[in-house]
Amino acid sequence: MAAPIQKIQLFGHSFVKRLKHYIMNTDPSKFTLRLDGPPLIQYSGYPGAKIQDLHRHLDVVKDFAPDLVILVIGTNYLCDQEPATVLYLLQNLIDRMLHELKVPKIIIKQTLHRTLPSVPTRHRVNISVFNQNVDHFNISVSGVFNTAPPSPSLLLEVEGLLVGRL
Repeated sequence: MAAPIQKIQLFGHSFVKRLKHYIMNTDPSKFTLRLDGPPLIQYSGYPGAKIQDLHRHLDVVKDFAPDLVILVIGTNYLCDQEPATVLYLLQNLIDRMLHELKVPKIIIKQTLHRTLPSVPTRHRVNISVFNQNVDHFNISVSGVFNTAPPSPSLLLEVEGLLVGRL
């Protein structure tokens, strides 16, 4: 039987802050993740971080020694990089976390589409191209990580911010 998950770390770009706010202000039963009890959760989000930037922050993961890491990545890269490049960088990050840091399980949060902003933003993005890149990236991530035999890492598909499956 697998060891129980006691410590969870959300790790990635600034969307981690939004997830933290959402989780802290929502009915906890929506986030059980089928765990045996309430886990200790650490939120580690870095504004504007791309996957290569996260390598510099892996000491935070090492120090916390989580049983499960939920990666929140992709959107800062998919504006100007090909999905295959982002997938390659993601695989390298996950390999380091699994083999060097000995993280037992990793979940990659599905990258979500963007919509037209309702207020002016600093960073202009071609929404159509970005969303096409998101679709290709999510399909690629699912194909690589949601395989049999079960991988220690998988894509978390979400509906809004509710867990679709684990």
